[in-house]
Amino acid sequence: MTKRKKGDPRVDTWVNALITGVLSGMVASLLFLLALRQLRPKIKISPFIARDVNSLGEVRYRFKVVNRSLRPAVDVGVYLYRDRPKKVSGGTSAIHSLKRIPISDIHINLIPGRRVGDKDARHARRYKCDADLLEYWPNDEFESVVLKIVCRDGFTGVCRVVEQRFELHSTIRDGVFAFGDSLDVV
Repeated sequence: MTKRKKGDPRVDTWVNALITGVLSGMVASLLFLLALRQLRPKIKISPFIARDVNSLGEVRYRFKVVNRSLRPAVDVGVYLYRDRPKKVSGGTSAIHSLKRIPISDIHINLIPGRRVGDKDARHARRYKCDADLLEYWPNDEFESVVLKIVCRDGFTGVCRVVEQRFELHSTIRDGVFAFGDSLDVV
């Protein structure tokens, strides 16, 4: 058996190849994750809640969601909560107690991608609160309402969670949402 000398070029070559391989693998993985991050659905939620009265005199509250990506958002879950912070003994910060508020049209689990010339604006969805929102949210001093959208990209399957928090009753606007990409209440 031959003894290797210090500074043997075969060892240096092997170590360099190992370091180069590990670094290039890490860079490739990072670039792949950044590319997948860009392929997540681009979901926007209106910062306002639209309130209108139907012909029977019932008050309806609606939330608007727009898919701004070109690919469809699939496996869409829509969740509406009342968030009430509570203090706990021994804790330095409050915990959040969430109470589910019923919302309609949650069975529609696809929001199509945005298309140029789509006169029906299928990529924009409105969700209606099935209950009187102010019964669940009587006090905006300590409570807020949270709308959460959980969905996946229709091509890559990458998940996205988008959340809009409504802190004050002033976010409720009388009227209906404007058509299309607009998130305003008119």
